[in-house]
Amino acid sequence: MLLTRLSVSLVRCWLLLGPLLLLAGLAGAQVRVTGRVSEAGSRKPIPGASVMVRRTQLAVAADASGDFGLSAGRTDTLVFRAVGFKAQLLPLGGTGLSQLIVQIKLQPDTVQLGEVRITEGRPTGPLSTAPCATSSGPAPRPPAP
Repeated sequence: MLLTRLSVSLVRCWLLLGPLLLLAGLAGAQVRVTGRVSEAGSRKPIPGASVMVRRTQLAVAADASGDFGLSAGRTDTLVFRAVGFKAQLLPLGGTGLSQLIVQIKLQPDTVQLGEVRITEGRPTGPLSTAPCATSSGPAPRPPAP
């Protein structure tokens, strides 16, 4: 009778803890992600594009050919960024693979700048009104409000 109760308790324990241990093992597993970052239209490589694991902030830069490689958790999300391009997310989504090869094509991004004034001649006054340190002494204090 005691043996039966003990075996039932062990089975219940394994039924409860087994899936949790399995999930913990999968969450800690790493996947090697390699690939190339390129422009969407021309497919030219984007050297220096950054590839970051969102959860850990670990990042690498693509080489001159746009190629990169890093390790991430199976459930992580990768963020691809480059100057002049829109950022792109790649959720790994709990992949069961140990290695993933991707081709990322970033879309160009444009930014509307504010007004720019062009005047003729050289500036006659100071270029900046911000206080600065000089060789003759410390920067002047701003006036009291």
